[in-house]
Amino acid sequence: MRDAGVDFRPVVECNSMLQARQLIERGECAGVLPSVVIHGLSAKEIIISEFASPKNYGRSLVLHWNEGQMRRRGIEEAAIKRVAKALAKL
Repeated sequence: MRDAGVDFRPVVECNSMLQARQLIERGECAGVLPSVVIHGLSAKEIIISEFASPKNYGRSLVLHWNEGQMRRRGIEEAAIKRVAKALAKL
């Protein structure tokens, strides 16, 4: 985060990228998300700053979703596949 010029003090931990996205979209928090998840964010006040993925991250990343929830939230299967592809590169 320092390399991106951000003073980062975590106060919330989310169980999913969708939860983090919701908090960001509501203007309640800043967050770190893969670029495929920020596609379509509607809040005009959101500032997006890209940075390289950390090397040797040290945690396993798992993509898990519920098809019913994705339909209710209007998230298309193609978006989930983009997230899977982005995670596979880490």
